[in-house]
Formats: sequence, C-alpha cells, structure tokens
Amino acid sequence: MIDWNHVRTLQQEVGPEDFDKLVPLFFSEIDSAVKRVSKSDTPIQLARDLHFLRSGALNLGFSDLSALCAEGEMQAENGEGDKVDLTAIVSCYEASKQQFIEGLQNLDAA
Repeated sequence: MIDWNHVRTLQQEVGPEDFDKLVPLFFSEIDSAVKRVSKSDTPIQLARDLHFLRSGALNLGFSDLSALCAEGEMQAENGEGDKVDLTAIVSCYEASKQQFIEGLQNLDAA
C-alpha cells in the first residue's frame, strides 16, 4: 500500500524538518482532490482530478492509490467515467493515510 523506500528517500532529500511540513500540506491537497473526484461531473474533469490525485499519491509513496487512480483516469479518458470505482479510491486513500500515519512513527524511530 505504501512504498516506504520512496518515503525514506523523500524524507532524506527534503530533510526531516521540511518533510514534517510537507506531510500536512500533502494531506490537505489530497483531501481536497478526493472531494473533487467524488463530484467530477464530466469524464474529462474526472480524468484531470484522478491525474492530480495519482500524482500526489505517487509523490508520497501511496502506490496502491496511485494504481487505482491510473486505472480510473484511463477509464475516464476513454469515456467510461461511470465505471470508475470512486468508493474503492476513497477507501484506499483513507486506509493508505492511516497506514502512513502509523508507519511514519516507526520510520521516525528508525
């Protein structure tokens, strides 16, 4: 669900202090994106919102969420926005976020 190697690399690249500032910003942006995805009213808008969500998820190592968003983005781009499993995407984000928060404590201790 979480690519912890990517998270460690990101933390090392930006430094622990900036990383701690980055995480809440990420969650704020992704929370907003999840809400937008749920309200997207056209396949084009849904594809754009899923692309944004996918990119953000990938940046912080949310690999499962990124994969679901990529699949949904492709469906939306092919005019099949009604086939995108938004419930699975939202559930995956919530589970990933929880796992990330819990795992981050272990990462900080290491």
